[in-house]
Amino acid sequence: MGYEDSHISRTEPVGSGQWDEAGFAFYDGVLEAMSSAGIRPMLALDQWVYPAWVAERGGWANPDIIDLWVANARVVVDRYASLCPIWISFADFAAYIKWEVQDSLPVSQIARMASSVVAAHKAVYEHIHTVQPSAQVTMSLNVVVSPMHEVTDNLILDQVRDHLDFLGVANYSGFTAETLPGLGRRILPDPRVLSNPLTVDVVADSLYHALTYCARRFPGTPLYVVDSGMVTLNGAPREGYERADHLRDTVYWLQRAQQDGIEILGYNYWGLTDSFEWGTFEFRTGLYTVNVVSDPTLTRRPTAAASAYRDIVAARGVPQDYRPTRAPSLCSFTDVPAGCVDPVIMPR
Repeated sequence: MGYEDSHISRTEPVGSGQWDEAGFAFYDGVLEAMSSAGIRPMLALDQWVYPAWVAERGGWANPDIIDLWVANARVVVDRYASLCPIWISFADFAAYIKWEVQDSLPVSQIARMASSVVAAHKAVYEHIHTVQPSAQVTMSLNVVVSPMHEVTDNLILDQVRDHLDFLGVANYSGFTAETLPGLGRRILPDPRVLSNPLTVDVVADSLYHALTYCARRFPGTPLYVVDSGMVTLNGAPREGYERADHLRDTVYWLQRAQQDGIEILGYNYWGLTDSFEWGTFEFRTGLYTVNVVSDPTLTRRPTAAASAYRDIVAARGVPQDYRPTRAPSLCSFTDVPAGCVDPVIMPR
């Protein structure tokens, strides 16, 4: 399963319905290569990125944003529906609202943006099912601390329940009672370090708690883990925790959630290769690593997690007697209060 995200800046760089065929050609090539490899794409129509001309018109504060967004989305959907992709309208919409407020959106406009996102999602959902009747369409949510999601869940997800074929769930790390003191020591002197992905500790069982929260909050809605992985500094282990260990632990917790009766449609690892995010190449995320700074060939070199991933796929999971490298959290804030009053325990 592939996951290709925000395209708008590349395909409609100047607005007014002027499409850049060179931009589309790039995605045509990516999707053709995926199809040739037998990979069904998962396409996100929007992940916090839009062209300068949209920003100049006020972004999500612009009353015309719904029509502009839907027009763009329909062109993309019509071009690629024949590939039978899975669709994400808005990836991690809660973070989208957060960044819009931080950049330009007045706080008083949050409800308006949420309403616009709901309307845009419903419109593209209906269009996708017209041109691709068997399509699976969703929005995705990065679950970090469950109480933080209640506002955005109320404003958005509760409004589109009848326009979700499943719920996309993302989770990379979590806050726990055990890790909170160390986090406090890091952020109290400088709250800006929260933007550093290495600030938050890696806790593989947070995915389990994210899934239990979503299953309880949205009963009857199948879940799909669309993003889950581990950020390292130049590929170094996190406190002795290797990427391959984290991957195996994550799959263990995914299987535990399934055993507990949660319907999970699939799992995407984040990501295939290292990527440029947070303004630096030092933060590594890939099964394959790329030394951008000193390797002009940009050769993709497999990490130990690549072979671990291959083994997991071949075996359709980790063995039944597998036990995580790291013990589960005693109190996870990913699903409050359940993650603390009823913590998960390991089988004997």
